[in-house]
Amino acid sequence: MLGLFSSVAANDAGSHPEKPFVIGGMARTSTSPRLALGFTGIALVAAIVTLVTGGLPGLTAGAKPFQLRDSESFSALEKMESQLGDSNDALAALPVVVTANSWEQLAERLDEANTRLGEAKDSGDVRDFLLPTALVPSPLHQVANRERIQSIAAQRDRLIADILDAGFSEEATALTRAITDVWTRQATALEGSTDPWILPESELARWLIGRATSETPPGSTEKKDSSFAAVGQLHPTSLATDAQGHVAWTSAVNGPGIQVTGWELLNPPLQALVAGDFRRVFLPMAGVLFIMLIVVFRNIRDLALSLGTLLFSGLMLLTLSRWLPLVEWNTFNVAAVPILFGTGLDYSIHMIFALRRSGGDLAPVRHGISRALLFCGLSTAFGFGSLAFAASEGLASLGLVCALGIFINMLSAVFLLPHWWRVWHRSEIRA
Repeated sequence: MLGLFSSVAANDAGSHPEKPFVIGGMARTSTSPRLALGFTGIALVAAIVTLVTGGLPGLTAGAKPFQLRDSESFSALEKMESQLGDSNDALAALPVVVTANSWEQLAERLDEANTRLGEAKDSGDVRDFLLPTALVPSPLHQVANRERIQSIAAQRDRLIADILDAGFSEEATALTRAITDVWTRQATALEGSTDPWILPESELARWLIGRATSETPPGSTEKKDSSFAAVGQLHPTSLATDAQGHVAWTSAVNGPGIQVTGWELLNPPLQALVAGDFRRVFLPMAGVLFIMLIVVFRNIRDLALSLGTLLFSGLMLLTLSRWLPLVEWNTFNVAAVPILFGTGLDYSIHMIFALRRSGGDLAPVRHGISRALLFCGLSTAFGFGSLAFAASEGLASLGLVCALGIFINMLSAVFLLPHWWRVWHRSEIRA
């Protein structure tokens, strides 16, 4: 833009004289000084009253940025949970994920998770829980039951004869035949297998096990420490957090390969992490940028105007966050802050330098940089605003906050900043 486009544009500028950009005899970007200053005062009073009475908007604790907005599966799951669960329970069920390196270890860790959750239930931290213990093949159980099923399967002929002698037809023995045949094959497979367990042969049984467990296929290119996993759920009685933002009772449930998860648990520590990152990253960055602005402006009043415009836009965004129910802050869209910080300073720098060049004359500013900032701000706001229709909750909220913040930055720089600059530099404005 600086090395190539600027020279081409400068050479072409002489053949296209500037034409006033007016509608009904009034420049599109013109505003009355009294109107601009009056609006500034009213907006500041409204912002102060809103934020003093309602407080600063915080990060939404129950936000689910990666959840789909229009998903039939999510809607059906929430409906099913509301109908199966306790209608008076305001806390959602939380997933419990158990991982291991083998089916045997997975069964052991499920037993351990069952013990831990039982203790949490006894202490009142968990209302109830459900683990897929019966769906995970347990080598201990299979070895213990092998002799029993062999004994029963060996009596197959006698059992069938007793059924027929009791007056039942041949069709009534089909279930007994099928069960004893499967038990015979399983017992034989256990004896000849190097593994102390086997999976069911039935496709229905394997499908049912797959609803609550998963296994990394042999030879998979995915490198995982844990190749087997199972998922259950629990209903907490409280989600009170400690100073670090962690739910206190989860430390007694979580263990090696056992993890209570869910956005309700992830959001509080993420909020604490965001606050820490803000202090460690954003504040030092703001200090470096402040020094750069001093070098750029070399004028304390213009520097104060630029930062004041950014502060005003931020106050308006926070105020609208309180007024508009669609605008909420979460750990995902807080990433919009650096974007809005940069665009706000960018627009104000362009406008202040244009006012310097014109000596405070608004006509060339309106016909020049104001039109450029209007187009730049609106196109950027529309671009980010299109994300508001994204399927992801987090991406949609990020687009909405960015679009609204950039639009406010643009309006402040184009319609209000020129009048603020003229008031502060009234003694320097050329007649």
